[in-house]
Amino acid sequence: MFEDGDGMRVLAERIRQLEMRCDKKDIQIEKLNEFRNTVLGFAVAISTTCALIVQFVFNFLNGKSS
Repeated sequence: MFEDGDGMRVLAERIRQLEMRCDKKDIQIEKLNEFRNTVLGFAVAISTTCALIVQFVFNFLNGKSS
C-alpha cells in the first residue's frame, strides 16, 4: 500500500488538516462566546434601565399622592 515514508507523510498531512479544522472551530467558539457576552451585557443594561425607570415612576407617583 504505502512505503513507510509515504505513510508517514500522508499521516502528517492528515494531522495538519485536522489541526487546521480544530483551529477554525476554536475561532468560531471564541466568536460565539464574544457574541454571547455582548448580548448578555445588553440584557443587563436594558434590565437595569427598566428597573430604574420603574423605580423613578413609582417614587414620582408616591411623592405626588402624598
